[in-house]
Amino acid sequence: MKHWVKDARSILQKRGLKGTQEEIARASGNRLLADFKGFNFDFSTWDAEENRPEGYGSKDFHGNCSPTIIYGLLLKYAPENSVVFDPMAGSGTFVDVAHAMGYQNVLAYDIHRFRDDITEKDAEQTNLDNESIDFVFAHFPYWKLIQYTESNVSDLSRLSYNEFIIKTENVFREMHRILKKGKFFAVMIGNMRENGVIDLESDFSVIGRKYFRLWDKIVKKIRTWEGKGGERMRLAVARARARDSTVINHDTILVFRKD
Repeated sequence: MKHWVKDARSILQKRGLKGTQEEIARASGNRLLADFKGFNFDFSTWDAEENRPEGYGSKDFHGNCSPTIIYGLLLKYAPENSVVFDPMAGSGTFVDVAHAMGYQNVLAYDIHRFRDDITEKDAEQTNLDNESIDFVFAHFPYWKLIQYTESNVSDLSRLSYNEFIIKTENVFREMHRILKKGKFFAVMIGNMRENGVIDLESDFSVIGRKYFRLWDKIVKKIRTWEGKGGERMRLAVARARARDSTVINHDTILVFRKD
């Protein structure tokens, strides 16, 4: 028997599962959906699709999330029958990926309801029961890089940086309240530039470790720069060279565990 099968069965036994071939595939990180075949989630650097597959959120939603990344996170951190939650659901990519994977209990909130299966609610006050959620994924605004509403006072992207950090900590505190012990909260965030680097990744890591254990730190390459014949990438490189800096071409996923 291959060593990864033994390791997978050991993991499954701890979870109270029998170890069917499908369960082994889940534990070993093998892909179960054809749209994501060929991606590897075993290491701390993850790639994403160059061409977004259809059927997972809206490809036209500005600031949307890669379905490949959501798929990898659910495979790795959310066993079957989990109650999974996205408090910043955007166009619903998380909802669509989770349903395609067979999750039955999928909750999604956003301050602006893009579609009917997303509840319009602020992540700071979910009104969910204490320790009722098995896995949370949140793709936060990269501060004001994209502004998602015109005037909503709950919109993180419209706040000053100090207000943004205060509200972010309130969201982390709320996620800690609703998450079950031993379960995971995955946060995707990226840095931005304004007179140097605004290091959101570090600030989020500091906030998160007040409430959780930092369990994994994953770097995701941004592939959207490479589209349209590389025109956006060439322009970004030219701008970076002109200001003696680099192109920020990665996001970071911080995975926190509630002890």
